[in-house]
Amino acid sequence: MQNIILEYSFQSISPLNNWHSARFFLHIIVEKNGFFLPSRAKIYYNIIIMIKEKLVLVKNSNATLDDIARQAGVSRMTAYKVINQKGHVRPQNEAAVKKACAELNYQKNAVARALSLNKKHTICVSYFIPFSHIQASSFILPLRKGLDSAYEELKNFHLQLLYDECSAQDMYAQADAICSRFQEGVRDFIVVPYSIPHITDCINDLTAKGARFVTLNRDCPASLRLAYVGCDYLSNGRLCGEILSKTSVPGTLLIIINEHFLQDSCTLDRFTGIVQSAFQTGTFETFERLIVSSADSIQDLLPPYLRASAITAIADLSSGIEQTAACLQKCNKSKPISLVGFDLYPTRAHLLDEYLVDCFVDQNLSQQGYWALKSFFQHIAFEKPISPVIASQSTPMFASNYSDFLAANVF
Repeated sequence: MQNIILEYSFQSISPLNNWHSARFFLHIIVEKNGFFLPSRAKIYYNIIIMIKEKLVLVKNSNATLDDIARQAGVSRMTAYKVINQKGHVRPQNEAAVKKACAELNYQKNAVARALSLNKKHTICVSYFIPFSHIQASSFILPLRKGLDSAYEELKNFHLQLLYDECSAQDMYAQADAICSRFQEGVRDFIVVPYSIPHITDCINDLTAKGARFVTLNRDCPASLRLAYVGCDYLSNGRLCGEILSKTSVPGTLLIIINEHFLQDSCTLDRFTGIVQSAFQTGTFETFERLIVSSADSIQDLLPPYLRASAITAIADLSSGIEQTAACLQKCNKSKPISLVGFDLYPTRAHLLDEYLVDCFVDQNLSQQGYWALKSFFQHIAFEKPISPVIASQSTPMFASNYSDFLAANVF
């Protein structure tokens, strides 16, 4: 019985468990064996202490040179030589030190160094304001929420955050504003690009002059940006198609697109993803495409489609899903019509509550804003590598899970 308890206590300590679990199981060992720890329990005690120290180091990413030396089983001087690439050490010791650095997430004490230098880091966030006032606030506020949340974590590291709003009425305005900031001395930018060709040229031109860029929400793949943080729109569309194929009755799929989005790569990727996945289960025999000029035009164009076609599902890629839902509510079809949209803004939540929309495929704008600023700042201030693509999670939002998602709104 003693051996079983000891084995169980050791195997239960993993990176997913915390120190309280380790201490609890150690307490069991002490209770089962009286007031002293037998020799084998002492071994497990030392193992647990070692695991506790490692867990704390990994969690805080605050390993010191002494920690690296202890982990690698070498002297402090040997660890110093390997980390700073000074002097000569044995190959096996060099490998042990590098392995310890990776295990303990050692960053050459970058945080302390950044603070000691007292260097101010300025990042300018440039974004565009969509045409619709409601759409603008719904789109911008979640992004700003994530950016502001990351700023609160990082502001004590001498971070200055600037915001530039640019009108979507002028496709040159955003590039001009970025160039103006560059002339003022700003070198680091997070950009939500409006006119992708113009911003691509701007990024490439200023990168050659020393600027650094991260694109947010919309990418400029042909540019020299360091990273893109945002939605994988192709996968986003595939998720929509999969949901429709599994929740709809057999018939025809209708995809609604705003004509202003026909040249938009994000919308086209979503459209491609829907078509790729919607027909895998055999639910739909074919699909039709309805191109609308505005949200209001849906009320005139959609009803004839509903009367004349065997439509059983709608994927709404326009900005007028409220109008689409209203048309469906007025239409008394013998077969139910599933409706799935994208991007669950707060102003659209009532469509789920009233069961007018079956699901929204959300891209989590707040998460995008948070990681764009945090990962970029860690790269420029702490020399931490940044991934070229950081994709936010696409989340299907139904009436049943929307409130739970809001309650667990963590980054």
